[in-house]
Amino acid sequence: MPDAATARFPSLPHAPGVGYKPQHFQDIRDNAGAVKWFEIHAENYMGDGGRPLAQLRYLAEKYAISVHGPL
Repeated sequence: MPDAATARFPSLPHAPGVGYKPQHFQDIRDNAGAVKWFEIHAENYMGDGGRPLAQLRYLAEKYAISVHGPL
């Protein structure tokens, strides 16, 4: 049975992805090209909200997100 990400993004296992950097948000929003998923570091989004969280929400609506964080 496929996991939720594979069900939502069937080409994900073979799709190109990149690490997300907030300074590139506008370029991504305007034209992400062939990118299908982004990798983020969870600790960068553990604040009270604001622009970083709004950008992440926008990305999560359109792309798969791989989250990394400390153990």
